[in-house]
Amino acid sequence: MGGLSHDLVQVGPPFLPYRLFALRFLFPSSEPELTRQLSERDFMPFPCTEQLDRGLRHFQQLLLNKTFLLTLIRTLEADKYRFRMTERANFAGFLMVVLQSQLVYCTDVMKTLLAELIEKSLEKSQHPKLLLRRAESVAEKMLTHWLAFLLYKYLKECAGQPLYILFQSLKQQIYKGPVDAVTHEAKYSLSEDKLIRQTVEYQPLTIDIVSNLDYENHTPVKVLDCDTITQVKEKILDTIFKGVGHSKRYQPDDMDLEYRDQNRLLLFDEDVTSLAEEGWRKHNTLAHYKVSDGAQMSLLPRQHCLESTLSTLRSNGSKNHYESVSLLSRRSHSPSGQDESVQRHHLVRDCRARANGEAPGANNNNKLMSEVYLTRLITTKMGLQSYIDELFETIFSTTHRGSALPLPIKFLFDFLDDQALHHGIAEPEVVHTWKSNSLPLRFWVNVIKNPEFLLDVDKPPVVDASRFRRWVYRYYEDVARMTPVSEQDMNALLMEESRLHADEFNTRLALWRIYQEFTYPHLTELCRALEDDEFANSHRLSQRLEQAQALLATFAESKA
Repeated sequence: MGGLSHDLVQVGPPFLPYRLFALRFLFPSSEPELTRQLSERDFMPFPCTEQLDRGLRHFQQLLLNKTFLLTLIRTLEADKYRFRMTERANFAGFLMVVLQSQLVYCTDVMKTLLAELIEKSLEKSQHPKLLLRRAESVAEKMLTHWLAFLLYKYLKECAGQPLYILFQSLKQQIYKGPVDAVTHEAKYSLSEDKLIRQTVEYQPLTIDIVSNLDYENHTPVKVLDCDTITQVKEKILDTIFKGVGHSKRYQPDDMDLEYRDQNRLLLFDEDVTSLAEEGWRKHNTLAHYKVSDGAQMSLLPRQHCLESTLSTLRSNGSKNHYESVSLLSRRSHSPSGQDESVQRHHLVRDCRARANGEAPGANNNNKLMSEVYLTRLITTKMGLQSYIDELFETIFSTTHRGSALPLPIKFLFDFLDDQALHHGIAEPEVVHTWKSNSLPLRFWVNVIKNPEFLLDVDKPPVVDASRFRRWVYRYYEDVARMTPVSEQDMNALLMEESRLHADEFNTRLALWRIYQEFTYPHLTELCRALEDDEFANSHRLSQRLEQAQALLATFAESKA
């Protein structure tokens, strides 16, 4: 795979812009619609008025008061019934959108919350190593997002390239053998749970892709005869659009595959020729269509294919290759045209189908011995080891190829060291575990398992991100020996990051969501907590909240 690595270095990774990267980190489980709304600075779910804008400005000023914000967070976290994991994640995401332009203040709030969390954890638990492991608090979620905001530049300039090379190498390694299009099991999987344990007969083929516009332009593409038609289209598109972002190229569903044999034939995953038995219908493969090595094919835009087909039918008035296949294909692409009682399969039948009437043990005769598939699993991982090592050596080195350690990492580790010292924790393993739970576990594992957060690529297979342990001990020691980051230098970095990305997000929408979904339902408890706080009383925070509430009440009540 050395050639692949060289090609990818020449092309460069297709990085997502900061805005998309940050929003995918902030709201990983949300619908794409939320990302779109937070990307459009003027979007609001209802017509805006001057009264609404004034109310949101009042509320924003309250959020920028540390006493108010800490009181709000404590009030929310005290409500275990309504402020659950999903609500905490969304609140932290919206809050970081609002505070992105005030990262010095955001960092101060985060440090206070983390210090409180550490103190509470040590008071309640006999196991201080568990701190930061589960990311259940607003503070922990803010920390993850803070790292994402501040390490984006480092990812683009340093760590992103070995991550991209690992992703593409992993994809190439897995798809050089059969991959089941339905169960997603693979012969060369990295996960034992997703390993094909049946014997699958297959042959590698090289097909000749002819451009529909330039018949002199031929592109060889390596495929397997057991590939479904969609898998073949994916491999063709990967070859043609190498280095192009996933969102900037055609998708398999946009194209039809034309087989240029003695006649021209459109190939589909499912058509009238698909094999069906005992309630199962098998996806069509190249072997099903008897495609041979060196066969010529073309990818055609789907609309072009349909128009061409109808034109041909009208011109000769007779049936041909296209009529029965393409008409049924169009039905099969429509959900209403599929027989829901029929189960689809590709290489293996999902074992869960046994619960639907398949005889137990029906596929056991083809099961590989555990020693065989275990050896294959190890071999697959060994084939990727150099790329995994390169990535981990990059992210767990203080001076990798001239790239300096990002200041936020040194700042965070020094903070955790100070907290351990403050609480009299002398066991090095405890603070080591805190660091591992904050940076590798909360940030790097997230990036490695979800490279589509950073890169314009399709959702990848899972990479085993647990093999970084042999680097981190030395890494933590090297970081500890470095000169501490001065408050002046850290604040300068935070202010520059805020300046660079000041207009990235729809702050008004985030403010509204924080007020309507989290503040408004807790107004009574929040006002009571503010009235009980001496500083809040002296700065009339409860009254200022009432003023904001008076301006926003009409909108909040109508949306409640």
